[in-house]
Amino acid sequence: MIQKSVIPKTSFIKKFSCIGDDFVDLLKGMLEFNPQKRYTAKACLDHKVFADIKDPQLEFLAPCKIKVHDQDSSGFDYENFTERLKIEECIVSLEEELDLCEKYVKTIVHAYKKK
Repeated sequence: MIQKSVIPKTSFIKKFSCIGDDFVDLLKGMLEFNPQKRYTAKACLDHKVFADIKDPQLEFLAPCKIKVHDQDSSGFDYENFTERLKIEECIVSLEEELDLCEKYVKTIVHAYKKK
């Protein structure tokens, strides 16, 4: 018969007291067993731990919705994911270039019409 080892429980805060209460709170939220109570990625990034180093001007949205895996697939296909992401980034980049070209052409046409 396998004996269950009994390890005395230690308070999470006591165990990680060296990193501070805010970090302990973040860790507890990330390691929460219940997925309904577990911190989301956004909640983690919005946590007060990062308040001093977070610069909203450097944050931007992904160029497309990132889909980690298909519901029907049996797992994550990294190569397919990175390839699709590269293609979607190229499309966004091309759309931005087209917008710039369109603005440039409109500026030239407008200047030409003024003459």
